[in-house]
This record gives sequence, C-alpha cells and structure tokens, in this order.
Amino acid sequence: MMKPSNDKTKVLKRLAQASNNGEMERREFLAMASTFGASATVAYGLIGLPAPAYAD
Repeated sequence: MMKPSNDKTKVLKRLAQASNNGEMERREFLAMASTFGASATVAYGLIGLPAPAYAD
C-alpha cells in the first residue's frame, strides 16, 4: 500500500480545519478533498463525521 504524499496530507488537514472552523461548507470540503484523492470515508473522518450509510 502506498503512503499518501506529505503535501497532500498537509492540504487535506488545512481544508479539514477550515471546514471545522466554519470557513468552508461541508460540501465544498468534500469536493476539495476528493480532488486531492481522499475517499468520502476519509474526508468525513477528517472533519469528525461518520461516513454516510447506504441503504441495502
């Protein structure tokens, strides 16, 4: 398994912090996080939310 690049990790952490501080909406954060290669599960985890559940 490849380790994410340090630059991407720093950017994702800054984006998560902006989202948690109310400087960015959740949807905007998720869009930006996916641009940098984060899955929805990882992105939700970065902002302290549970991953979305899907119906069976």
